[in-house]
Amino acid sequence: MPTKHYERVREFMQGCQKNMPKTAHLQATPSYPLIPPPEVRLRRAKLIMEEALETVQALGVDMTLRYHGAGAAGMSRWSLSCWSLLPIQPAWYT
Repeated sequence: MPTKHYERVREFMQGCQKNMPKTAHLQATPSYPLIPPPEVRLRRAKLIMEEALETVQALGVDMTLRYHGAGAAGMSRWSLSCWSLLPIQPAWYT
């Protein structure tokens, strides 16, 4: 039985599909929870990473991602290094 949170997300997604019928096929809203296909999971991961990096940049933090090669079970290993604050001054700040 789906949770109330799942139902709210599904209603939101279905509302979006009604407003954007040309892209409705890209984001299906099944009536039960399931694991999305690989291409959908990859698209979601890319979007989350892009938004996270934009937020980090907007906060004035400089960072470097470092790739460490494949680890156990073929999983890629990454680490964040070189965190530093950038001198930022928002346009609205006087």
